[in-house]
Amino acid sequence: MSSIEPACRVEVPMADGARVVAFVYAPKGVRDEPGTPFAVAGEPAPVLVLHGNGEDHGHMLGLIERLRGERSVIAMDTRGHGSSARGASPLSYELVAADALEVLSRLGVTQAHVLGFSDSGIVGLLLARDAPYRVLSLTALGANLTPEGLSREARRGMRVTLVGMGAVAAVADGVMTGPRARYGEAELLRLMLEQPHIPADSLARISCPTCVMAGEHDLILAEETTRIAAAISGARLVTVPGAGHDLPLEAPYRVACEARETMAAGEPAHRSHPLVTFGANGPEAIEPTGGIVVVSATAAEEPGVLALYERVLDACDEPGRETCGWRRGFWPLPDDVGRRLRAGTTWIAVAAADASGGAAKPRARVLGAMSLDGDFGLDGLEPAWEPLGSGEALTCHLLATDPEMRGRGVASALLAAYAREGLARGCKALRINTSPQSLSNRLYRELGFTRWPALWFPYEGLPLTPWTNPYELRLDEAAR
Repeated sequence: MSSIEPACRVEVPMADGARVVAFVYAPKGVRDEPGTPFAVAGEPAPVLVLHGNGEDHGHMLGLIERLRGERSVIAMDTRGHGSSARGASPLSYELVAADALEVLSRLGVTQAHVLGFSDSGIVGLLLARDAPYRVLSLTALGANLTPEGLSREARRGMRVTLVGMGAVAAVADGVMTGPRARYGEAELLRLMLEQPHIPADSLARISCPTCVMAGEHDLILAEETTRIAAAISGARLVTVPGAGHDLPLEAPYRVACEARETMAAGEPAHRSHPLVTFGANGPEAIEPTGGIVVVSATAAEEPGVLALYERVLDACDEPGRETCGWRRGFWPLPDDVGRRLRAGTTWIAVAAADASGGAAKPRARVLGAMSLDGDFGLDGLEPAWEPLGSGEALTCHLLATDPEMRGRGVASALLAAYAREGLARGCKALRINTSPQSLSNRLYRELGFTRWPALWFPYEGLPLTPWTNPYELRLDEAAR
């Protein structure tokens, strides 16, 4: 068994009282510090490694050791296993998948590759199907869609064990409560005998590169493994000759090789477009391209700004679509848009043809908007960054772009204007926060912002994790 040590250990509270512990194993030189909080590097993207039923993440250390040399590895002890407490909710694969997403959010991670073994191969399928914007690739080992996907002998053995445990199992399960409780063996066996129930055709929603693996002598039926791979467009099916079910122990080298190939196919392109550069004349903001102009808005633009936010909210209503997490009636706050417009703190993006003399033409379509002020907006919650005085930091709020304009440079144009305004005001830093669930995290990293550890800041009424990622871009000598 490998004896590698994690770079970071994080305990993540869940709403039902569970406390799930995650361990981060980092490449050489990556530490828990601003830019790589919790020792999670953003490039290449981290991989979330999930163990099987009745184990803890230590079962996966042979694989972790082979993968951590090139990227950060996030390993969970799933609830009720290892160092993690169970919580009050009935155990299900969907519950564990929700835990995994919350762990990623606690670590400030927007997107990750996923490698799941056995029960967690099932969890990986659920993650890739139901949270497609957060899963970059999937390597699923020994997964099944229904209990009948297990061999008859395996299911018979589980039933015999349950019968043999009898009343002892019931009593043991009944006393497994409290903050540090674990699942009893009977509960874990019943999970495998009664769940999952995943329609094969639902896996057609998985769009990331996927590798489905099993051993030649796996306790998962060969036809079940084939059914899973066939249901996912472009999935690779790999059967390891001579191996049984426990691929992490029996064939860690082969699994690592297949996982690397799958992750390479799903790895986002590396982009670096610093928002601010430092030359002989000091800091300068980039000049946007793409025919987008950003201008200061007036109260007259309120209908256009509200129409933009309505389009954003419409996109948020579409199931499975990655959005900012806004919700009608909860965010933006009532009258917040109008108040900011009247205060003169709102900026809008329009097509160059819809602007003249530094202002938007009447009835110009608003393609993006933001509000700028010196209030970080988290009610006294701030990372351990340098305290700055009044007017020394500029914060961006309500940043949004037309969903139909994604990838057209609207957000970059707004952020470039944000930087120019910060420089014009003599600010030392730009500071902004966003949900770990938003793909804007990737943009901020590409533009040179430094990510700090996520802060606990629940958004009441919004379908968002209670964590938020703070970002900072220094505009002074501290950036050099």
